[in-house]
Amino acid sequence: MYSSDPDKPIITYTQVYTVHDRFTNGNEQYRLELNADVMDPQGTADITSVTVTAPGGEIYTLYNDGMHSDGNAGDSRFSNYDLPLTGSPATGDYTFTAVDGLGNTATLLDPLNSIPMVPGNMVPENNGYVSIDKPDYRWDAIPGATSYTIDVQDVNNNFIWSRNNITSNTVQHNDDG
Repeated sequence: MYSSDPDKPIITYTQVYTVHDRFTNGNEQYRLELNADVMDPQGTADITSVTVTAPGGEIYTLYNDGMHSDGNAGDSRFSNYDLPLTGSPATGDYTFTAVDGLGNTATLLDPLNSIPMVPGNMVPENNGYVSIDKPDYRWDAIPGATSYTIDVQDVNNNFIWSRNNITSNTVQHNDDG
């Protein structure tokens, strides 16, 4: 699929995703994850840049090098994940811009309409110690949330267990086998 201009790149898919973490010391962290699928009539190698301009004017570069959560190098998926922010990201339209070697430009807007809240009163606490095999995890429900994700790591941040698409505000460790 290409644009009506036979020389112009086309952006076929975009995503603006934000992550919000809260730590036991009260600090909060926000990150952006941005990606776009971009094609060009002269081939993906002809794309010279893909950027995203946030509503506040900050510009982020997306990559297609296989090292920024973009899949394989040269596969038309341009991404940049884990972009740390000093505060909550701006809501509004994020402008994706692709430029090819001839200077042809394509743009596409993708809105970020809301910032996710972090559940409070987590039990056990974030970074807390658990001494039983199958603890129950619970937290305050967030109004409007449709699902939750939980990641469990050991004291060295090694992966132990993860679960996503949790539709209630409680789950038992290893309930999925």
